Amino acid sequence: MKKIIFLNNWGETIPALLARYSNQTPNNSGEWGKIKGVSDTKEADYYVIMDGTSPQVAQTLDWSRVIYFQREPLSVRSPFLGHDFPENTLFKGTYEHFYNVPVWWINKSFNELEKLPYPTKAKKISSVTSGKKITREHAKRIDFLNKFIDEYPSIEVWGRGTGAVLRNPKAYKGE
Repeated sequence: MKKIIFLNNWGETIPALLARYSNQTPNNSGEWGKIKGVSDTKEADYYVIMDGTSPQVAQTLDWSRVIYFQREPLSVRSPFLGHDFPENTLFKGTYEHFYNVPVWWINKSFNELEKLPYPTKAKKISSVTSGKKITREHAKRIDFLNKFIDEYPSIEVWGRGTGAVLRNPKAYKGE
């Protein structure tokens, strides 16, 4: 069993972040296959840095065991270490190479989601998109979605706040 610890720079404690992420694992166990989340850096085989961590913690890490995920675009948050990571960093998940999938809007546990019946799909394509328009990137995403809906009006659109920003309200199906 490989042990991982989630580190962040937005102020959430390690145990709180682990508890939140554990909700997305079977039986809230914090385990997925041969991976187990832990809350002690000394116990961890790998360090998963979500956007950043404190300089004090960063100095203590073996970077050959660091997996980095950029969560926020550069227009929202300055890049951790200027994205100038040690050469031996195990994985550099910056937006140039990878797009992170956030879980904080998911208000159901893994077990609840697993029990849901698979819905019958009447449409060939759907979009799950946030209605945020705070950054230039947010606005571009909404603009693209509206243009796509203009071209393909049968698309179903889901997402928090999205109904308020669509030109075609019939496309919006809810959160």
